[in-house]
Amino acid sequence: MVLIFLIGILLTVVVYYGSYHRLLMARKMNSLKAHYLAESALEVALAKLKGADEIPLNAPFDTTAENIGRMQFEISPFGAYLLCRARGIVGRESAEVRGLLGKAAGVEFSSAINLGGAAYPLVLAGGTRITGDVVTGPAGVIPGRFEGRGFDGLQLVNGRIITDRANRMPGMDSTTIFKAPGSRPPAEEGRGTRFDSWVELSDENYAEFGKAEYPVFGAGLGISLDDEILDLTDRRWRVEGELAIAGNSRVSGFGVLEVDGSCIITGRSELRDLVLLCSGEITAQDGSLIKCQLISRAGIGFQDSAGVAWPGIALLFCGYEPGSIRYESTAKSSGALILLVEGAAAQDWRNRTDVPGIIVGPRGRWKGLVYSEAYATIQGRVTGNVSAREFYLYARPTAYFNWLVDAGIESDSALVGTIIPTIFAARGGYACAYFY
Repeated sequence: MVLIFLIGILLTVVVYYGSYHRLLMARKMNSLKAHYLAESALEVALAKLKGADEIPLNAPFDTTAENIGRMQFEISPFGAYLLCRARGIVGRESAEVRGLLGKAAGVEFSSAINLGGAAYPLVLAGGTRITGDVVTGPAGVIPGRFEGRGFDGLQLVNGRIITDRANRMPGMDSTTIFKAPGSRPPAEEGRGTRFDSWVELSDENYAEFGKAEYPVFGAGLGISLDDEILDLTDRRWRVEGELAIAGNSRVSGFGVLEVDGSCIITGRSELRDLVLLCSGEITAQDGSLIKCQLISRAGIGFQDSAGVAWPGIALLFCGYEPGSIRYESTAKSSGALILLVEGAAAQDWRNRTDVPGIIVGPRGRWKGLVYSEAYATIQGRVTGNVSAREFYLYARPTAYFNWLVDAGIESDSALVGTIIPTIFAARGGYACAYFY
C-alpha cells in the first residue's frame, strides 16, 4: 500500500513538472516570437517612413501578424533623430525594442568639401592636403602664402575641383528640422523655436531632476553627479542651474536631460543614447565619452582626450549671437558636428572677429561629418565630408576668409550610406542606426 502511494506521488510530480516544463517552454517560445515581432514592427515602421508623404509622428500603429500575434510601434522626434518604440505581443508575452532612426547619407556626402557657393576662391597654404572632390564657388581653388609659407604640396587637390555659383552644401529637410528654445521667429519655414519641439515625451514621464543647490565648477549654482549611474529611458529630467557630471558616472537610456544653464562632463564619464539639451555651453573634458546627442544654444567644446563615438553628435544652434563647436581633443572621434544659424543666408560676419563656426584644432582627428551653416576652421584632420559656407582662419590682426592652412581633409566612401540625423534632406532614405 505504501509502495502504491509513493508511486502515485512520483507520477503526480512527473506529470506536474512535465506540464510545467511544457508551459515554460511555450512561454519562452512566445517571448522569443514577441521579440522577433517587435523587430519586425521596427522594419514596418522604416518601410512606412520610406513610403510616406508625411512622417507619422506620435501616431500609434497597431496591426496583427497572421497566426502569430500583434505588432505595435510609435515614432517620435528625438533630438536630431527619430525614436521608434516597437512592441510585439504573442499571447500573454510581450517584448519591446527601441530604434534610433536617421537617414542614410547620399552621394552628396561623397566629396571631401562642399562650400556654399562663395564668391572668393578657396586658398590653400602650408601643408594642407585634400584628397577627394572639392565643390566650391566659381573662383575655384588657388595656392596662397600664410605668414611667409606657401603651399608645399605637389597638387592643390587630389581629386576633382567642381565650381558652381549655387550653394552645393547638402540641404536641410524643413519638414523634420527643429531648433532650440528662446530663438527669435525663425527665418526658415518649418523650424520650431522651443526645446519641446525636439523631444516629445508624455507628461507622466516628466520629472524635476533638481534645482540649484550649491556652486558647481565656479559657474553658478547647480548639481554635481559624481560616480552616479542613471537610466533615463522614457524620462525627461530637468536641471535648473549648472550641471557637472564627473568621476565614472554613467548616464544612459533613450531619454532627455534638460539643463537650464551650462554643463561640464569630466573624468571617465559616459553619456549614451540620451539627448542632452543645454541652454548654456557644454564642455567635455578629460577622458569622457559621448555616444549621444549634445544640443546647445551657446557653444560646445571637447578638450583633453574627450571622445565622441558614432552615432553621437554635437549640434549647436546660433541665434543672432555667434557661438562655436570646438573640437580640440586628442581622441580619434566619429560622428557629426553640426552648426545651424538662424537666418544664415542673410548674416554677414565679415567685419567681426567673433564669428560662428566649427573648429577642429591642430590635434583634432575627426571621422564623419562636419556641417556648418556659417564658417569652419580646420587645422587638424577630417576624414569624411566638410560642408560649410566658407572656411575661416583668424591670425591676429587678420581674418582669412576661405583659407585652409596645414589642414588635412580626406573624403570617405564609407560615409555614403552611414546613418545621419533626419534634419538633412539626404536622398538615401530612412534607416535604423541601432536598436536594443
